[in-house]
Order: sequence, then C-alpha cells, then structure tokens
Amino acid sequence: RDGTSPRPLVPAAAALGFLMPAWTKTTISAGMKRSSAMKSTTARSAWLVTGHIGTATAQIYKALGARVLVNDIAYDPALEPFAEYVDRETIFKEADIISLHTPLLPSTRGMIGEKELKKMKKTAYLINMARGALIDTSALIKALKDGEIAGAGLDTLADETTFFGQTNVAEKDVPADYKELAAMPNVVITPHVAFFTQTAARNMVQIASNDAITIANGGRSRNEIRY
Repeated sequence: RDGTSPRPLVPAAAALGFLMPAWTKTTISAGMKRSSAMKSTTARSAWLVTGHIGTATAQIYKALGARVLVNDIAYDPALEPFAEYVDRETIFKEADIISLHTPLLPSTRGMIGEKELKKMKKTAYLINMARGALIDTSALIKALKDGEIAGAGLDTLADETTFFGQTNVAEKDVPADYKELAAMPNVVITPHVAFFTQTAARNMVQIASNDAITIANGGRSRNEIRY
C-alpha cells in the first residue's frame, strides 16, 4: 500500500499555473511580462483533465470572470459550479488558455502535437505543469515560430531529468530544444518547481507521516494509492 500527498502542492502549483500566461509576450517594468489573453476577464480557459491542481487553478480563473472549459474521461459533479464539460475539439477551438493536468500514460504521450496546435487560436497560450512528454516539443517550437499560438508556459519538459535539478551541467549537455524555447520572448520555463514552497514541502512531509501512521494502525488514508 503506497500513498501520495498531493494536497500541499495544490495552492502553489495552481498559483503558478494562473500566473504563467501573465509572464509572456508583452514586456513591462521590472522585466515582468503580461499576456494579452489576461487583459480580459471574459477569457476562456480550458483544462485537459483536472485533478487537484487543475481544479484549484480553474477555480481561480472562474473567480476572476473567465469561462472555464474542461475535458476529462472522469466526470466530477463538484466542478459543475465553475466549469463546463466539453469535447476536446471545442477546447482547441475556443480556449484562450489551455492548461494540461494529465498523467503521462501511453494514451497521453504526445497528446498535444502538430495537429492539435494548429486547431488552437493564434492568440492562445499553452500551459504544461504536468509531464513534459504530453507535448511534442518539436511541434510546439514550430507552432511558436510560425505564430500558430501566442505563447507557452512550461514547468516541465520531455527531457528535463538530464538538466533540471542537476549540478554542473555542461553547456553541450543542455538539450537544444530547451535552449531554443528559453530564448523565445513568448515562453516561460520553470524547472518543475510549481509545487515548491516551504509550506508545501513541510505539509507534504507531515501529511505523508500522518498517513503512514494511519495505515500502519489499520486505517485508510484519502491519499492512498490502490493497485
């Protein structure tokens, strides 16, 4: 019996997911950036699979007046007050901001590729805080260069383990796709740290410890992973 403690990660990751589109495209004072999609409170934001972090982020957008669209294989009635379930075609066609909160499975690997990017609005932003391999990186770079989408916020990349969190990484070992994305003015990259705050780290350890004691004493944890 294994467990995970996602709850402490939700607030910090949700906040970064909300801020990423605001850090791209138009440079303003102090090096901060703001997206044109965020200038209107009627922006349509969409989530492909929700989960804890996606749900929390969606609530933030809804509170600010956005229309929130969701596509997920599992229906959650708790989302009804602030989100609309739609098909993927509707999301690609209508969303100003598309945020991925999806596990990496054989069925989701490369789920955002050339075909999907071409369906998106030219003013749309793609946010990935889940797993890098959900996106075809080459297709994303091409779409950004060709102006098929407005920008991207990436907290994860397909080949991130070779340099994210590593020390003394030689220049030659940094992937070319990372260098190209990092140089783009309409792309923000963070090193898979959306979850990381002192509070989140402390709570993660505390919740995991409490859950281990609960399970050892014959109880059940809401964070338990069942195989």
